[in-house]
Amino acid sequence: MRFANKKKNLDDQIREILVPQLIIRFHIDQSGKDLSNCRLFNGKYAWIKTKASDNGAMLAMYFNTYLRNAIGKKREEWQMTDFDIAFEKLKSAEEFVENVLSEYLNNDEY
Repeated sequence: MRFANKKKNLDDQIREILVPQLIIRFHIDQSGKDLSNCRLFNGKYAWIKTKASDNGAMLAMYFNTYLRNAIGKKREEWQMTDFDIAFEKLKSAEEFVENVLSEYLNNDEY
């Protein structure tokens, strides 16, 4: 797969698949900002609360920031192998976010 395709696929995976699935699964109001009190957005992720326009943006920014921190460099500096690692790390990040959202929203449907 070409480098540009990997970058686009990662972006699409987060914005068009992962975040919408979480919003549906946990009955989150995408345009609200009620997730700002969730522990996902504490510590080094607290800045997301003020930058994001809504819950959907907060979730997407969380995943992108997590991956940037996990790889250890800005996305513009990633190599092809970094994208492979990011796709692997995205799976564990998704599980973590699902667990935190389930706990935060007291949602037993997970």
